[in-house]
Amino acid sequence: MKNIQTIVLVTVLMILFGCQSFGQTVKVGESFTLKSNEAAKIKDTNIEVTVNRIGRKWLANGGGEYLDFTFSVKQGEKTENYSNPVPPIITAGDYKIEVVKTEPFGYGYAVFIVSKNDSVKIDSIKKNDDSIDAVAANFVEQFGWHLDESIAPVKVPLEFPNNFEGLPFYHYQAASTTSGVDLTPLLGKKVDMLKYTLKEKQSDRGTDYTSFAHLIIENGKVVGAWRTDSSDRTPGIYSFVKKKTI
Repeated sequence: MKNIQTIVLVTVLMILFGCQSFGQTVKVGESFTLKSNEAAKIKDTNIEVTVNRIGRKWLANGGGEYLDFTFSVKQGEKTENYSNPVPPIITAGDYKIEVVKTEPFGYGYAVFIVSKNDSVKIDSIKKNDDSIDAVAANFVEQFGWHLDESIAPVKVPLEFPNNFEGLPFYHYQAASTTSGVDLTPLLGKKVDMLKYTLKEKQSDRGTDYTSFAHLIIENGKVVGAWRTDSSDRTPGIYSFVKKKTI
């Protein structure tokens, strides 16, 4: 009888604290939820996703708070660790990992989805046509940046909130505005963002990092624009006028 009571108690605690998610196996294209120290294997792939920590961290001197979120993606023998700013998409071979939602309150959790990478390689960009890639190339080149045509852009769905008070959309708006683009018309809308790899590197204290252009293009016009890089700096979201290195 005592053993049965113990099993029931452990089961209840697992449900309350989300431990039932540990070691779960999910299908490609199926969203899954992880809390701190929980992991998931993606069926029929060699990909594993583990959340190491998710919650809130308070800044000193009344500076507010920010998302304290770290996770790792393991593909075969290779493991990559990620933290803030949360990357909108991660490429792992023929697959892409998206962080659909982060919730730092309570026990905290993050929602992921792993799907096939449907990116299309840029074979050639003609600067005098009105294709999306040409629009992207012309936009970044006015700031002295250049798309790496050997790397396919990645399409990422984004859902804008109704205001720019939260992260990371506040930083998206600040960086876009500095780059001459206002994101206000996109509030409350669902859009597709294109993530391009740039030829130029971002230099920081003697280290060069891969730079990425994040562009939202509608009706042949860039309506959203910011950059990130491969470093772990926070928030790590920049305009296109920030200093670079070749």
